[in-house]
Amino acid sequence: MRVTVDIKGGHELERTMARLEKHTYKRSAARAALKAGGEPIAKAARRLAPDDPSTSARDLKNSIAVSTVFNKRYRAAHRREYATSNSWVWAFAGITERVNRYAHIVEFGSLYQKAQPFMRPAWEANKVRTLTLIKRHLAVQLKKSLQRQAKRQAKRAAQGK
Repeated sequence: MRVTVDIKGGHELERTMARLEKHTYKRSAARAALKAGGEPIAKAARRLAPDDPSTSARDLKNSIAVSTVFNKRYRAAHRREYATSNSWVWAFAGITERVNRYAHIVEFGSLYQKAQPFMRPAWEANKVRTLTLIKRHLAVQLKKSLQRQAKRQAKRAAQGK
């Protein structure tokens, strides 16, 4: 299951991002904000995921993470989106690759196993909080980036460049 959140508007955000120079870490600021926003979902999913005490540390519960790095298979599946959107930033809150082969069965169930949803309830319970955290962290990151940029410009002006 893939949930995409598209936030419309944000003209102020767009104007602020446009003021940043290209090397001012626009993408890293957005990645940090998305990771911070995704953590409540991951935390709730870890709490809701079934835990088998007989398994090692590499089980379903411990494999839930927030990341901005995608595996080759995911990138290949979304190559067209990646190719046409150089300014987009992606984040992922969910199961890591190592237990990916059975996580969907736990979430949705099967003919032989009752569903034990953990990701969907985590998203439903935390989506408003997540969006608020992303907005808050992005504002802080952009403010820091603008301050760093102003400092660099002042240094360049003092050097006469």
